[in-house]
Amino acid sequence: MVKNPVGKNNRYTHKYDDIIKLDYPTFRNKDSLMKHPKMNLDDRAKIFMPFAALKGYEDAIKEKQRVIVPRKELSEESKESIDYCLKIIEKNLQDNTHPVTKVVYFLEEDDDYVSFTGKVAKLNLYLKYIQIVDREIFLDDIYSLEIIGV
Repeated sequence: MVKNPVGKNNRYTHKYDDIIKLDYPTFRNKDSLMKHPKMNLDDRAKIFMPFAALKGYEDAIKEKQRVIVPRKELSEESKESIDYCLKIIEKNLQDNTHPVTKVVYFLEEDDDYVSFTGKVAKLNLYLKYIQIVDREIFLDDIYSLEIIGV
């Protein structure tokens, strides 16, 4: 007897000798092929694609690792500098010129400061926002404002 790791007491059993050499049975006939057509390889591969067992887990991990930056208080000097730039921008817009500015502002959705450069399209001191290109920024969120060119 040949020793085999499978079986009782590591002994080779002849349990499947009668069917081991038989061909694999095929139960495919016209009716079964019409009801269940053979799947192509691309579709079969999709079945075995990895999936997220816990939906939203990776997003939760990323959110946990995200660094939250607290909003900084502006000094009086910074406030005066921003007000001065806003007055110059307002004057330029009245003269129908659109100055290019660089603004650093606090973005609440990301809890982070964002820097953006572009032409000023609109300034509304009543509603307290500035529109640079297509982005509206509230004046209270501005940390620094710099006029680059006219």
